Amino acid sequence: VSWRSDSNLLATGSEDGTVRLWEMENASQVKNWNAHPGGVQAVRFAMDGKLASTGRDKLTKTWDAAGTLQKQFDAFTDIGLRVAVAYD
Repeated sequence: VSWRSDSNLLATGSEDGTVRLWEMENASQVKNWNAHPGGVQAVRFAMDGKLASTGRDKLTKTWDAAGTLQKQFDAFTDIGLRVAVAYD
């Protein structure tokens, strides 16, 4: 899970391969998309509201706030367990 910097949106990654966004004011799901076949291992909000995720498909991806794929990085040799966003 990862909280957006304003704490109004929560991102969750699931073993079903989806990333889901949850709005806290009404406790409702506002968006979901298929991110990683086989399961999402980690998801992280960046300061600008974009997201990064990694999954069982050995790929790390970045997404815009609407869930549109922005970039897919080269595959790792093993499953990534965490994802981080550098601000430089």
